[in-house]
Amino acid sequence: MAYLTKTDQVGKKKKVKRKRVALNGDTCFFSGTTQNLEIHEIYFGRNRQLSIDYGLVVCISRKYHEEIHRNPKGALDLELREYGRNHFEETYPNLDFDKIFV
Repeated sequence: MAYLTKTDQVGKKKKVKRKRVALNGDTCFFSGTTQNLEIHEIYFGRNRQLSIDYGLVVCISRKYHEEIHRNPKGALDLELREYGRNHFEETYPNLDFDKIFV
């Protein structure tokens, strides 16, 4: 089982066993690297748990993870959200994405 870093609530780094399968496997969604990977829930904030529940989780390198959280709704975040929505609609064709992720 791969180990990925996750920052806890007080900002300390810790290694955690990956409990959920990332949509893109064990490589960075953006660069393809296998170094310094972190787990990222595509829809964070109030939709974070829904992202986990519906499997909308990817691996990204620390560099891209920091950029997404520095610039929410920026180009990287929008690319992930589009990817997440498409994956959700293909995987759950009978569910309404807009009603779930309000």
